[in-house]
Amino acid sequence: MADLASYWLGTPQSFIFHLTWWAVWIGFKVEPYPFNFLTMVVSLEAIIFGILILNSDTRQGRKDRKMVQRDLDIDDATHTLVSKIWEKLSE
Repeated sequence: MADLASYWLGTPQSFIFHLTWWAVWIGFKVEPYPFNFLTMVVSLEAIIFGILILNSDTRQGRKDRKMVQRDLDIDDATHTLVSKIWEKLSE
């Protein structure tokens, strides 16, 4: 879910949706100025989206570390194999 939310938040559609939502809120005067409820909603939204994005980033970091470890293991195995072949050829 965090990855999907993180992906969607980075799209132009998300940006347009939020701009439209805020414009409608302010334009139709859902609440009087200084928009206390809107401020609270936007603040909570920022907190929740921030947590989701950090969660997604942490998950991606774990995937990256696993891939790097796998690459290192393959490199080590390849080095060992090439060293053995080199020894055989040197004899």
